[in-house]
Amino acid sequence: MSFNIRMNYQDDGPNNWEHRIDWIEDMVNHYNPGILGAQECYFPQFQDMESRLNEYEAFGPVEGRQGAESVALFYKKDRYMLLDSGTFWLSATPDRQSLGWDANLRRTVTWGSFRDRNSDKPLFAFVTHFDHKGNTARRESIRLLKAKVQEIAGTSPAVIMGDFNLRPDSEYYSQLTTAADGLPAFYDAKKAAAHYYGPQWTVNALGAVPAEKRAHIDYIFTNSKMKVHEYINIAEQRGDVFLSDHNPQYAVIQLSHESP
Repeated sequence: MSFNIRMNYQDDGPNNWEHRIDWIEDMVNHYNPGILGAQECYFPQFQDMESRLNEYEAFGPVEGRQGAESVALFYKKDRYMLLDSGTFWLSATPDRQSLGWDANLRRTVTWGSFRDRNSDKPLFAFVTHFDHKGNTARRESIRLLKAKVQEIAGTSPAVIMGDFNLRPDSEYYSQLTTAADGLPAFYDAKKAAAHYYGPQWTVNALGAVPAEKRAHIDYIFTNSKMKVHEYINIAEQRGDVFLSDHNPQYAVIQLSHESP
């Protein structure tokens, strides 16, 4: 699952964090993802989720380091063993906290290397949140992300998820999903899914934008062709309250080394 939880802005009225966290807890426990990549996971919100999602371990955000740009990985501790993890910045200096190219905010990727306790097989997960303004930042972030996934995961199965701030008809999406310059393609789990459920947009703007004008900018990708049994774009609303201004993205993926 990939989910931009929306930072806890205090002027969101009925959509303030305190009105959504119980519902988010229930939603995650219902869908029960093995891995959850969260964006806009501001440290106090990260602590809230960490304390409530008792079946999960989590890592990523560091207090005082970032605000709305923070990303986190939650994983089912009875299913996966964490072997290694790290964070790199989407910039020309990825090994240190830095602003990349023409980006508006400091953007990161947090990754984890896992071993499946049931099959003893490896899995890598990457979560990110691309910049929403810098065009050069988006192009260079794609190159860096693909290079890092190749470097860190190698030929092992990897899931790459996040709020990419780009639409499916953009040049950036083509760059992500096309192999070039020695870097592999990423594969869109939504397009690969045997069954898809949900609207074609992933951003609801808390109801401020009509459905026909809403954008699709949240994705789950894989680093090789894998069987995706189902993909759910979770678009829910309870009265005036939304889970977030983004829909959670949920995919059931059969990793390439798994038996049917």
